[in-house]
Amino acid sequence: LLPPTPGIRITQSDGAVYISWGQMQDEDVTVKISRSEPGTKPVLAGTAEGGSDFFIDKNVSKGKLYFYQLSSVNKNNKEGALSEKVGIRLQ
Repeated sequence: LLPPTPGIRITQSDGAVYISWGQMQDEDVTVKISRSEPGTKPVLAGTAEGGSDFFIDKNVSKGKLYFYQLSSVNKNNKEGALSEKVGIRLQ
């Protein structure tokens, strides 16, 4: 069983969303970042390799509300549960 991804923090800067989380214990774990908008299914916004604790999502539009969730994937491609959903409206 994979450990849950530590808590998500999101901020915005220069038309992008900066997603950060606590340091993962296992360097072999990849973090998947999923993004959704109200009423839509989550899509993969990107991944961060083990040891990284942030991702910058530049594929966003001002004025829209986005929700982000994280999951961890081990080297055997087994994915853990999704984290809590955190939202931000891009200014």
